[in-house]
Amino acid sequence: MFALGRAGGAAVGAGNQAEIVFWSSIKDSKDPADFRAYLDQYPNGAFVALAQNRLRQIASVVTTPKPKTDTPAKPVVGIYPSGPKPGTVFRDCPDCPEMVVMPKGSFMMGGTPAEHEWFTGKMGGKQEYVDWEKPRHKVHIEYSFAVGKFEITKGQYAKFISATGRGDGDGCYVWDGGWKKEASKNWRSVGYDQTEDHPVACVSWDDASAYVKWLSKRTGFNYRLLSEAEFEFAARAGTTTMRYWGHDWSNKEGCEFANVADKGNNWSNSFDCSDGYKYTAPVGSYRANAFGLYDLLGNIWEWTEDCWNETYSNAPTNGSTWMKGSCRARVLRGGSWSNSPRFVRAAGRVRDNSDDRGSDFGFRVARTLQQ
Repeated sequence: MFALGRAGGAAVGAGNQAEIVFWSSIKDSKDPADFRAYLDQYPNGAFVALAQNRLRQIASVVTTPKPKTDTPAKPVVGIYPSGPKPGTVFRDCPDCPEMVVMPKGSFMMGGTPAEHEWFTGKMGGKQEYVDWEKPRHKVHIEYSFAVGKFEITKGQYAKFISATGRGDGDGCYVWDGGWKKEASKNWRSVGYDQTEDHPVACVSWDDASAYVKWLSKRTGFNYRLLSEAEFEFAARAGTTTMRYWGHDWSNKEGCEFANVADKGNNWSNSFDCSDGYKYTAPVGSYRANAFGLYDLLGNIWEWTEDCWNETYSNAPTNGSTWMKGSCRARVLRGGSWSNSPRFVRAAGRVRDNSDDRGSDFGFRVARTLQQ
């Protein structure tokens, strides 16, 4: 296996940019839900008074109540003539993944020199791993897309298996004092207890790709895996710090935001806190980032679409998938329940063979939206 998933702050730095993008997208809205969503996400934000005033204005307008209907909600595309609003949450069928519309924007992709010095110095990580995150470069995302609010759950994956009859594979790498492949392990039995609300584990990149193709055919919309750049953009959510809750150089605050290797699990290199779970946690168990997304860091490594490259030299700068390099191996992002602090970072990246399965491997989906 290639995967390095085998390695044993203050408040969220939401960043003014993310808040301003959110407010700009709703400030002229007549829908009170938009302003309630802003107040929920930014209770101490710069536009709280304006949001509260707009709610009062909307409430004072007498409107004819709409009759209740059992008709499923329409997909987000086409609801807004000017395009879907950042922060909008939608789903394309009653049991489809919840999706969150992303803002357009730019960010610096890759770790900073200070972050890399911390990684190799204080945390004892290999120089090779930080070299994978270089050169740091600016990425511009100027198209409209949505990201899964949560990782794909075991229950959602079960529906895919039931509909397609896809096999369970030839085994999965599981932890038993060391990582080893066991033929009896698969997404149904990953070596630890899970419910339908936990992220599906023991799935390969090939499995994840088959899932998004099935979901696309089922809904008629273009579902896919995230590109590596999209994942980092979504994970940062407008921040420039090592993690979306801040740098947290001392690794003491992560358990509020992520399911990680913590001091309660007797890992040799762990966060100095307890997150309440030894293995995976139900999706959405921790605090969301500023884009309203959960578990972008921790819980389960997430497959992305990109082929593996040792550095970012000549990487795309427009958010697109990088289809050059070693496509036998694919990129995983975000870290997992088994990972030490040095890997649970917005810039962290590892790889594994596209047909390998691990009990800390899962995925979430993206969807391209109309321009």
